[in-house]
Amino acid sequence: MKTYLVTGAAGFIGTNFVKYMLEKYGEYIKIVVLDKLTYAGNIENIQKEIDSKKIDFVKGDICNRELVEDIFSRYEIDYVVNFAAESHVDRSISNPQIFLETNILGTQNLLEVSKKFWSIGKDENGQILKNKLQEDNIDVKYVFEDKKEATGMAFIMVNENGNN
Repeated sequence: MKTYLVTGAAGFIGTNFVKYMLEKYGEYIKIVVLDKLTYAGNIENIQKEIDSKKIDFVKGDICNRELVEDIFSRYEIDYVVNFAAESHVDRSISNPQIFLETNILGTQNLLEVSKKFWSIGKDENGQILKNKLQEDNIDVKYVFEDKKEATGMAFIMVNENGNN
């Protein structure tokens, strides 16, 4: 069973992604949702899935490295799908810093934590040491998806077997 961390899943696109994945792959996947529940997120969008234990919900910020590391430790995350973004242009005028924090630094935090958990470091020659997943011929790769919608940015990071 593969485990997905889906951030911003209480927003419009994230909610629809979670519902689609559960409908299509529900018995083969586990979904962990990390959402800050800001103006764009509504817990009611995914409450049914939370109540029926189809997803695990964690309220929090993608900028919180300790929290993201805890989620990776507890759930052994295989995939990260990031829908957490500040996306309302009008709000960027009144508070541009929060856009930088979430959209850039929050995304960087997810990348760094993923890298940490999907590899274990470098040897004396600078070569990446393989973790258990890599020893089992599971490739570490990142797949970025550029979203053109006005809803913000998204990326998908994958830690999967190259044979899939």
